[in-house]
Amino acid sequence: MNNPETIKLTAETHDSIVEMMNSIDLENRVVALNCIENVDFSDNLVYILLLKKQGNATTKEWREHAPHTSKMLTSIGINLDSTLTWKAYLEILAKRNTEPEKIQFYLDRFVRVIHSSIKALGYDFIEELEITLKRKTKHGEQIGTISTRV
Repeated sequence: MNNPETIKLTAETHDSIVEMMNSIDLENRVVALNCIENVDFSDNLVYILLLKKQGNATTKEWREHAPHTSKMLTSIGINLDSTLTWKAYLEILAKRNTEPEKIQFYLDRFVRVIHSSIKALGYDFIEELEITLKRKTKHGEQIGTISTRV
């Protein structure tokens, strides 16, 4: 559960935890889930959602080793037994008025997945990806471009 010395997730810690969650070793997945369990849920939601999406920990492991986080995910409408789309995660983040830099982190990870998929299809000659995102917010339509060299 949350304690005074909660872990603050960053891009680097996120990537390390994803590696642990994708380990064939159960002990690594348990350590990763314990780390997740000790972060402030609201402040780290973007990282938690991505860890749920990108990690290979089972639903049983989530419920056993990150019970508070599992309950919080369920409380915001996430079914731990199903896989949400990238779009569904973005909608959750948008509804919660997530800070732009955290949305950018999410989108950067999304671009990595798109790039890997495109490369796997044989399009390894693509040097740069650019995605234009249009969102309607309470402040009107926002347009942003994600560009990354691959």
